[in-house]
Amino acid sequence: MSRLFETRPTRLPDDDDLACMAIAIYHEARNQPKTGRLAVASVIINRKASLRFPDTVCDVVKQKAQFSFYDSAAGVAPKILE
Repeated sequence: MSRLFETRPTRLPDDDDLACMAIAIYHEARNQPKTGRLAVASVIINRKASLRFPDTVCDVVKQKAQFSFYDSAAGVAPKILE
């Protein structure tokens, strides 16, 4: 049961991580209040910390069928994420 919530060590975000986070927040919650935007950021940060998900913000955001603005199967994504 303890493995379910295991996390990896935290590292400081690089420029790519920050860009991916900003793009994800914009596309997922641009019409939401601050709490909605923070919720999207929280989901990404928690997934990045979890051993069950990729270890970079960009890889978390680019996971198949996780965020509505990024459709890897159809090749639909903001240019900066390609």
